[in-house]
Amino acid sequence: MARPRRRRNQNMTVPTKSAMTHRLRWRAEHTIASLCQETITATVPFVDGPEFLRQLINAMFNQNTQRILREAKGLVATTYSLYYGAAGGNVSFHPIPEAYLTVGNWRAHGMATPSDEAVKYDPDAPGMDAFQKALRKAVHIADDFAVVKQVVNWLDLNALAGAIRYYFPSVLSLLPSDQDKIPREIPSRYIEPDGIAPYIPLLREASGTVAAALLLPTENLTPDEPLGITVTIVQGGVTRNGITCPRDSVIINL
Repeated sequence: MARPRRRRNQNMTVPTKSAMTHRLRWRAEHTIASLCQETITATVPFVDGPEFLRQLINAMFNQNTQRILREAKGLVATTYSLYYGAAGGNVSFHPIPEAYLTVGNWRAHGMATPSDEAVKYDPDAPGMDAFQKALRKAVHIADDFAVVKQVVNWLDLNALAGAIRYYFPSVLSLLPSDQDKIPREIPSRYIEPDGIAPYIPLLREASGTVAAALLLPTENLTPDEPLGITVTIVQGGVTRNGITCPRDSVIINL
């Protein structure tokens, strides 16, 4: 006897197919990360004048520790780093919870390499107020681009190509310009995605973030004389309109 056919539930929500191929989505995420790094480099004044490096060392160590490190310079061997050269090692510490600094090239400062535990960073030391503000501004920019990435990923999984173009036309700036932005075989008609309402403010914010980043100059972003300092914004998250947007780590070389 033939088995009875089961009737399909007409009210069942069928997940929509991803509107971008895996490669295009990877390219979009790569472009978002690059724009984030370029925006921070172009707009955040980490180094406030030629005295910054000396001010930073004074904020990291008291005068007695600095004296001991200078006296010990000739008693320890020099190590080699591909990035810092004959650096004598690196030291890392968190000036703010969302970011940490890696400082190298200690022998150029006339010091033996200190341990991470030797750092007693004083955020109230001269010159550090502007540096703290710069770090927080960099974290804020990284959070803005976390919103952009969350918007792209959500639309890719929940909207068809027509809706993506309608709600977030800036996505075309995040994809390669030498080929179709979104594959032709994916339907391009407009269908309003379920759950779009809480994302509307994020879509506006993400569009403004991308537009502002694309207007920034991209020349001369590499420092002429690197200080041997790396700023790393750690992974985290920001909440916008009740939606959590994961933040990727960002590395900036000073």
